[in-house]
Amino acid sequence: MTVSANITHCARCNEPCEAHDLVCNRCSESRIRVTLPASDVLPEEQGDATLDERLTRIEQIAGEKAHRLVLTIDGALGGASTVVVAVLTAPDGPATPAEDVWAEPAVVATFECGTPEVVAARVHNAARLSEERTLQPPEVRRRLRVGTRGFMGDPTAAGMLLDARFHMARLALEPRRPREARVEDHGGTMRVLVDFADDAAPEAPVVVELFSEAAPKSALRESVAAWVAASKKMDSTRIF
Repeated sequence: MTVSANITHCARCNEPCEAHDLVCNRCSESRIRVTLPASDVLPEEQGDATLDERLTRIEQIAGEKAHRLVLTIDGALGGASTVVVAVLTAPDGPATPAEDVWAEPAVVATFECGTPEVVAARVHNAARLSEERTLQPPEVRRRLRVGTRGFMGDPTAAGMLLDARFHMARLALEPRRPREARVEDHGGTMRVLVDFADDAAPEAPVVVELFSEAAPKSALRESVAAWVAASKKMDSTRIF
C-alpha cells in the first residue's frame, strides 16, 4: 500500500524496517519479554520501599488515608508502555464518598514495561494491593499509540493509513468496541483518537492514538477531517 511508504521505523522497537511494514520482522515474529521482578520494588531513584510502604509514607505526609489507586498507562499498542501508579487520599480513606475526595493523585511509582504482559502484571498487583488494604477498586487510564508519530506522505493517503491502523487497534482490543473518532489539536499537534470501550465497563475506555502530526498543512488536515467524518458512518465490525 502506498500509504505505508513513509513508515520506515518499527512501531515497537523504533529500529529501521521495511517501508511497507508497521513493525520489523524481529518484533512481528517474537515478542520481547521482560523479566518480572519478584516484588513491587520501586525504581532505584525512588528508593527500596515497596508500594505498600510508599503508600504509608504518602498517607503520613497528606494526613489522610488512601482512597484508591490510579494507574495511568501510556505507550504503544502491543509494545512497551509506561505505567504510573498514583494514589488518591481522603479524610476517611475508602469510606469517603466520591464527592468528598478533593486531593490530586500523588505519584507512588513509575514502571517501564516492555510488553502488555508486564503491564497486566502491574495492574494485577495494584488490584491485589487495593484488595488487601480494602481500598476502592483501582482506576485505570489507558492511552495507547498505533504506529509511529509523524507523517511525510501524500495527504490523500492519510485515510488509508488511518484505515489500516484502526483495523489493527480493533483486532488488538477485542472485545472492546470503538466509539467515534475525534481530532485533538493541542500545541500545534494534530492527533486522531478513538475510544475503545468494553460493554461491561463503558466508563473506562482505552484511548487509542491512530495518528499524530506536528504543524500539519491544510491539505493533510482536510484529508484527516474527511476520514473522521466518514468514520462516523463506519461499521465497527467491518473487516478491511
